[in-house]
Amino acid sequence: MTQEFYQTKTSNNSAVDQSLWQAFLNGDEKAYEKLYNKYIDALFRYGSMFSRNRELTEDAIHDVFTNIWKSKEHLSSASSVKLYLFSSLKRQLLRRLKKERPYVFMGDVDHYFPLQMVPSVLDEEINESDRKALAKKIEKCLKLLSNRQREIIYLKFNQDLSYHEIANLLDLDQKYVYNTASNAFCKLRELTSFLIY
Repeated sequence: MTQEFYQTKTSNNSAVDQSLWQAFLNGDEKAYEKLYNKYIDALFRYGSMFSRNRELTEDAIHDVFTNIWKSKEHLSSASSVKLYLFSSLKRQLLRRLKKERPYVFMGDVDHYFPLQMVPSVLDEEINESDRKALAKKIEKCLKLLSNRQREIIYLKFNQDLSYHEIANLLDLDQKYVYNTASNAFCKLRELTSFLIY
């Protein structure tokens, strides 16, 4: 896939999102439903990085969509609908997790909620037993990364967000995001060199 094709695909996707978002802000229920259907799976996967509690993640997603519907008259256009939904979900999940474990929050959130990340970019030609063995090895390697590194790698490769979008979502400096990703790749390269088969 060329860079030009990727940029065209991304900008087309963004234009569709903007159109749906604007229609939703104007009270169009079908546009709201389309946004929900388009992002529900991606939101669930992202939310599952913060909690293995399926019900809690589903409830948080439900709250995000309920809240945006209730407050649509007060919402403005979003430069990235995906980013807005991911950011809203993360805040909603952390609120819920804080309620469950209020005594835990005395420092950095990332320290208390290790992100779960399951590799999803395995080659289709690998047979099932090889795939499971390789997935376990990759998962072990990913666990050796910091929470921040795992989240950035997930958002970059599983959700196709740019470094600029990731920086906005995580409220970080773009250069920091790029350097963190670069360090994570170097570490993964070292850790996964033994996985070549």
